[in-house]
Amino acid sequence: SIVKLSDNSNKFTNQIKDLISPMMSFDELGFHNKLNELINDIGLEETYINIILPFLVEVGLLWQIGAIQPSHEHFVTNIIKQKLFCHIDNQVANKGECRKKFLLFLPETETHSLSLLFANYIIRSRGHDVIFLGQEVPLEDLKNAFKNESPDYIYTTATIAHLKVPVQEMLNFLSENWPHSQILVSGYQFIVSDAHIPTNVHILKKADEFINFINGISVEYLRFGK
Repeated sequence: SIVKLSDNSNKFTNQIKDLISPMMSFDELGFHNKLNELINDIGLEETYINIILPFLVEVGLLWQIGAIQPSHEHFVTNIIKQKLFCHIDNQVANKGECRKKFLLFLPETETHSLSLLFANYIIRSRGHDVIFLGQEVPLEDLKNAFKNESPDYIYTTATIAHLKVPVQEMLNFLSENWPHSQILVSGYQFIVSDAHIPTNVHILKKADEFINFINGISVEYLRFGK
């Protein structure tokens, strides 16, 4: 069966399978309803980490064996983005007294924005300020626009193999231009790179590692609860 999941699925296998079925038939309402049901049941964060991420892995495997087309992936990814945008919008006015300032962007040639959107939501939901620039931001533009700014944290992620700016060059650029900021990076290209890591750069390998880092600097969130 096309919707048979790989052996490394977790305890949410049935929920993941429930998302694959409406994807196969481009059933927008069905996918929306399943996703809403999951979010209402266990929350957006748990849904993203435990269901959406492994679901997208399965989607990639189905595409590799020719069981689905790229259009199927675009279809579900855009619905997931829509959900993230809705939850992000609800957090815009959430400002903590001890908030930090974050600058979020994707480098040139990187178009996979889902993880950046999730990071945007996580950071805002803890009461911090976010400047969200989105995908394919040239580093020189970043420098020119924010050369007099010193955000507390800069976050980016990279998954594609052929980045316009190599990983080492990118890390050096960010570290040198914002020496007083903490640079947070994630994504496959940073994780597998053997680049020298500047002292103000932190590699966060998994989504829950990112959440734990943000929780660790979110005094009010930890003090008063979710």
